[in-house]
Amino acid sequence: MKEPVIVYLFHGRIYTLYATWSIRSLLQHGYSAIEVVVGNEREKEWICREFPLHVRCRVLNVNIGEYPAFSYKPFALMEYMKQCGLFYSNRDIVICDADVLWKRDPRPLFERFEKKNWAHKITSVDPNEFEKSIEIIPHGHIATRTIINYKNRFGLDVYPNFVVNAGLFMLEESLFEKVLTKWYEMLVSMPPEEMLMSEALMSIVYAKMGLRPTGDDIKYSEQRYGNVEFPVVKFEESEPPKPGFFTGYETARHYFTSQAKKEIPRDVRTMKLDPDDLARLLRWEQFRSNVGKFPRRLKRKIQNFFR
Repeated sequence: MKEPVIVYLFHGRIYTLYATWSIRSLLQHGYSAIEVVVGNEREKEWICREFPLHVRCRVLNVNIGEYPAFSYKPFALMEYMKQCGLFYSNRDIVICDADVLWKRDPRPLFERFEKKNWAHKITSVDPNEFEKSIEIIPHGHIATRTIINYKNRFGLDVYPNFVVNAGLFMLEESLFEKVLTKWYEMLVSMPPEEMLMSEALMSIVYAKMGLRPTGDDIKYSEQRYGNVEFPVVKFEESEPPKPGFFTGYETARHYFTSQAKKEIPRDVRTMKLDPDDLARLLRWEQFRSNVGKFPRRLKRKIQNFFR
């Protein structure tokens, strides 16, 4: 098996720093098939300076219109495939968020799930929820509300019993562009105010294509739901890894947004990924991003202090 190509898509200074640590964690294991898509030339210069021999980097100016910021990935991937295409070919494709640290060599994990639809995070859901009126679905359940919004507009003849997290997942090359195209077309067919979670739509694409996602760590997999009166595509529970091998969660950690600011800098120190103290630069960037939220008088004082 050729090692899968791992593709990062990000923009913004903070995520550039996260991605730097993430790529360093891969290089610690001798991983080489890495591609990066960034939002501007400054970010490309940073990546190329940090990784002149190991990483292919392209700049794409992606406009997502009024859609939520987390919709950036399918938009950027579509542009990347149209304008550039993947540099590495004839191998599985892994899409990876910047805020992922690879604790162990991912190749044994990828080999276990070769030719399967692996996802690092999968959540088991009750398909009966999609038959309910959206008025009774809590506003925080954005995956369910997105799927119901889609069903109300276009109908749905098969449901997933899962929601796949798009922050870290793998598909065969022969499937990837088909999934991506359907995902993007489905997303832009919905008005932004109804498209609350792009990953929910990707889960519908899996169901429509009959793709069963699989992984070691499926949230709520132990729950059993009532009878369903319509077709359902179900996630596939994986076999436990053999002795000496590691699960997806043991191999990589994908940090929640609330965890990343504090826990990624702590963990990169432990993993010896920050010899140049980028954590200090991250603190400065986080501070700058918060300045705009301060009262105007306080903001002026802070700006004057740093002049």
